[in-house]
Amino acid sequence: MTVFRGGTVEEGKEKWDREAIYWQIPDGSLIITDSGYKGEPTKIMMVTDEMSKEMKDYMGRAKARQESFNGRLKGTFNILGHRFRHNQRTAEKTMVL
Repeated sequence: MTVFRGGTVEEGKEKWDREAIYWQIPDGSLIITDSGYKGEPTKIMMVTDEMSKEMKDYMGRAKARQESFNGRLKGTFNILGHRFRHNQRTAEKTMVL
């Protein structure tokens, strides 16, 4: 949740990183997530027992689509399979004004 929000509840919203995913979701909009994000009901939607079978199926397909995409990034393109480290010299050149 800390990465999603850009900070902890104890720190308070005013200190959260404004670049975090939490701030990119417009007010009134929800994103489909798994139960790992259940602590943020104003921004996320999870499958619940009260939902219709059609809604549960829809959300299942949406999550499966995202997992398939992530799997392709990792497996097929080897993008998420390792930590990215840029060349320090490149960073120095980039920062020169």
